[in-house]
Amino acid sequence: MSKAVKKARKPRPPKMIDHESTIAGAWEDGKSIIETLAESMREWADNMEEKFSQTQKYETVSTTADTLENIDVTIPDEFEGEENKKFIFKYQTFYLSPSKQRHRSRANQCADACEIWIALITYLDQIADDEKEYTKEERDAASQMSSDVQNAIDEAEGCEFPGMYG
Repeated sequence: MSKAVKKARKPRPPKMIDHESTIAGAWEDGKSIIETLAESMREWADNMEEKFSQTQKYETVSTTADTLENIDVTIPDEFEGEENKKFIFKYQTFYLSPSKQRHRSRANQCADACEIWIALITYLDQIADDEKEYTKEERDAASQMSSDVQNAIDEAEGCEFPGMYG
């Protein structure tokens, strides 16, 4: 093999960041990403409104902003307050440098929030299934919240993020 032929490099696996959070904290971590996206989409829709309010793209951007703005879940009382410290779990997210984060697509940012919520659902389902460690009220609350978070994920994943030019 000649020196001119470069050896193929294996891509490095992405760096992961470990998080330790309460149930409410994990929900809020994902929600803050969604709120930032909603603000971005609303700003885009507002800037398009004057000249392009009759276009399909405006409708898509506006509908996505509306959907993202309305995503919310009520945290059950069982998971708030001092008892909350009983419900701490770990999850991981991808590490992206600030420059890479800036160039992340809206769809990928939405997927990041959903990944956090999927980890939350996994933990809530563990609570709902563990009769020995958790009370019936805690298990029921976990089951209900898991369903609510799944609905939030379904709404977020149903959003369309059109390209800037097409």
